Amino acid sequence: TYYIDNFSISHDPAAGQRPVSDVIVLDNFERGGNQNTVGDGASVFTNPAGGNIRVALANDESGRSRSLALTYDVSQPGNWSGYVVDLQHLDLRGYDVLSLDVRGLAAGQDMLVGLLDNSGREYKLPVSVYLRDKKIGTAWNTVAIPLTAFAQSLDLAKVEKLSISFENRLGPEGTVLIGGLQFEKRPRYLLVDDFERTDQKNLLGQKQSTYAYGASAASGNYAKAHGNGIYAVSFGGNIGEAFGSDSGVNYEGWRRDGGWTTNLGAIDCSRCESVSFRIRGAKGGEKPNVYLADGNFRWGVPLTKYAKVSTDWQTVTIPLSEFAEEGIDLSHLMALQLAFEWENMSGTVFLDDIQFGSFMPSAFVAGNASQH
Repeated sequence: TYYIDNFSISHDPAAGQRPVSDVIVLDNFERGGNQNTVGDGASVFTNPAGGNIRVALANDESGRSRSLALTYDVSQPGNWSGYVVDLQHLDLRGYDVLSLDVRGLAAGQDMLVGLLDNSGREYKLPVSVYLRDKKIGTAWNTVAIPLTAFAQSLDLAKVEKLSISFENRLGPEGTVLIGGLQFEKRPRYLLVDDFERTDQKNLLGQKQSTYAYGASAASGNYAKAHGNGIYAVSFGGNIGEAFGSDSGVNYEGWRRDGGWTTNLGAIDCSRCESVSFRIRGAKGGEKPNVYLADGNFRWGVPLTKYAKVSTDWQTVTIPLSEFAEEGIDLSHLMALQLAFEWENMSGTVFLDDIQFGSFMPSAFVAGNASQH
């Protein structure tokens, strides 16, 4: 027996600002000047041993919109430079992505985007990881960086700085244009994993693993196909066999299964409309079920309803309404799973390019860089 009294849920008084808007537009660079909408302004930083950066406002080709132009020179080994925005201990809990529009004057560039909390902890991510072509191109593209990727390393309740930086190891010099900077709730698009990194974490900064019950078996391995990172999930053993008995009678509802799961970190995908991924089978005919879990409930959809797995790569798109109609809370997704179950089976499937929503080439609209 235990007793509870004076139970309450309240805002952390030590946290910073907590805007109620679904979008915090830091800057669309239309106003000019050095003041953003949240903090005291922006500044530049360079390596004392070398490295230069020049900041300017540039007109888009249409002449109707302006963007931030960052011209950098970090040609010497070890050099770095960058641009930093003051956020004044901004509370970003409840926000899902950092979104920015970006293009280069020349193709093939890269840069780091970082957040710094009030304890001095900083974490930076390369923009290229979240771009379809893996490098900044000469056309506008929207980059949606999930905040869950930062949450493992710093306190999102008290964020002090946002930085854009260039390092020699990423490229010696160039010019990058930024069309807007904003934090968003409920993004329309989110890349979960392209399997280019091999540290058992997805692009949300969350863990992924295989699982198996009883004598069933499942394993996962990173692989390459034509230089592209993919992920192989192998399954077998006693998958599909019933287990548990009472007086020799099997409980038919309990069957051994195995599969692969990637954690989603409670992301809000209520506006994403679909989940999609590329898949092929080692032999063809593999029949996994695709599950989403919201922390309280889990629901699966047979992949065969949308595609027949073959030995050729194909993209499968499943409407999220399939899961929402059965009670999955799309605003709080905790895991995506590929399960092999209900019948005896074994084999291997290969996965790539898992995402929620449709890829958006750019959210940049002349005259309004924050519009989606």
